[in-house]
Amino acid sequence: MQKEGRALPGSIEKLLASGRSGFYESLKGKTIVFDISGGAEKAVEPPSGVLLLKSLKEAGREVERNSGASLIDLGDGVVAANFTPR
Repeated sequence: MQKEGRALPGSIEKLLASGRSGFYESLKGKTIVFDISGGAEKAVEPPSGVLLLKSLKEAGREVERNSGASLIDLGDGVVAANFTPR
């Protein structure tokens, strides 16, 4: 938008002024969102009963991997097989 000479919405200007390049980011298995009303970061909690395998992998819970799949520790002696598309 800037390259086209258009004005950016205030929320986008706030985001860019904070040094971020997007509203959402993943940090050590946690999803963080930029709160435009307060200008700060907030953690996004997944819905109750939902496990995000990507977040568990980023948190270091991947036990084993190869080019086709990975095993992710879900706790209590349970692992999930996450298959990688080719």
